[in-house]
Amino acid sequence: MSAHLFPSSLPKAGRAADETVRPHPPLRPVGLIGTLLSMARIIGSRQLLAQLDDRMLSDIGISRGEALEEAARMPWDTTTWRSG
Repeated sequence: MSAHLFPSSLPKAGRAADETVRPHPPLRPVGLIGTLLSMARIIGSRQLLAQLDDRMLSDIGISRGEALEEAARMPWDTTTWRSG
């Protein structure tokens, strides 16, 4: 992934180059609205994964079948996915 997708990991103006900027930890859903928003984000991510071309999938180390399998999962199925 390119650095422009994660601007919080780049040094801020006026900071020393060796000073580490740590991103915020992932937000945990709170209540029904938070859970629904989290599921919507998961659905969107999985749809994007299914749309990647074979070269992009190869870059991240998964096959077309694995991508489609992940995309077909239910939004509440958030167990950690590991290949192999």
